[in-house]
Amino acid sequence: MTTIRLAKNIAYNKSIDTSVAAEKKHTATSEAAAKKYEGRGSSGLKQFGKEYDASLKKFGKEYDASLDKFGEDHANVERYGKDAMRGRGFATTGRPQSINAGASRPATQSGTPKGK
Repeated sequence: MTTIRLAKNIAYNKSIDTSVAAEKKHTATSEAAAKKYEGRGSSGLKQFGKEYDASLKKFGKEYDASLDKFGEDHANVERYGKDAMRGRGFATTGRPQSINAGASRPATQSGTPKGK
């Protein structure tokens, strides 16, 4: 398998994994809401509908974000070829965060006071 094909497969698999995780979260949330409002009459059914709609909306956002990220990764593979996998944001959910490298003192604007 060529490196470019491998990079495309990695991006695709990450997109599928993210979509499946979002679907599992939606299913678990809706099942919990159904259990919570079971036997509570029409007001319980109405509240279940609200929670289900909110969960479905969140699922839609996560699913769309997964597809957008896949498109971005695929475009990077087309642009950079096998070097696309070396990018910090390749096949990640969300943006890369700065890493605390274990400095003894966190960086500040004022710096270390004199005499210390």
